Amino acid sequence: MPASLLVLATALSLPALAQEGEDAADAASEADAPKEKSEGGLSMEGPYSKKPYFKPVVGAMIWDGAYGVSLGPEVGLDYQQKKKDPVMFGKTRVRGVYTFGGGISGYDVRLGSFFGPFHKVVGIQAGPDVFYNQLSVEVVGGEAELFATPGMDFPITGLFDVKVFDAYVGVSPGWYFSGERENLNSAMGQLSYYMGAGLNLSKLRLNLGWSRTMTAYGDQDGFSVGIGL
Repeated sequence: MPASLLVLATALSLPALAQEGEDAADAASEADAPKEKSEGGLSMEGPYSKKPYFKPVVGAMIWDGAYGVSLGPEVGLDYQQKKKDPVMFGKTRVRGVYTFGGGISGYDVRLGSFFGPFHKVVGIQAGPDVFYNQLSVEVVGGEAELFATPGMDFPITGLFDVKVFDAYVGVSPGWYFSGERENLNSAMGQLSYYMGAGLNLSKLRLNLGWSRTMTAYGDQDGFSVGIGL
């Protein structure tokens, strides 16, 4: 059943995959910060700087005429090496979102950890994102039901960051841990692509993102527009 998903959100509330790209871009900006002097070269050795954070998730969703608001919290820990480039950087976070409104309801809970290298202006970040989610949507001719299912995405995000401008592009295969949903094919339950870009103007951040998730129920397109301080 083809579907079109439109998400308009603040910088604190992008679609799941677009959010990972934005978070990775933010982490890349953090990697530009001054670091302790040490030998160059890529390694996993410490020390690492650590920064806990909390942010609300507030967004809007439209799918084939149904619409809703998404609300929830996200808490996590950003970390990066204190050394000269290249550095290893990453984040671990927990996020819970509930969506409700006219003809749409559901929830999405995630625990993910993402890690990778960053050098000068480019980097890559990847890691598992375990989820449990459900979504019901009233559409013309009936109701689309994505049954409550545990699963795991594995987003792989490429980054480009020159401080005032950053961009990301990524791919994320996903798998379901139960038989409640049909798989996209014999290899995976779903497959997503995403990209986006942002401008950092003094203390104001503007960003735009796009994602497409292919499932057995159709393709879902997501768009994000963000303004942050």
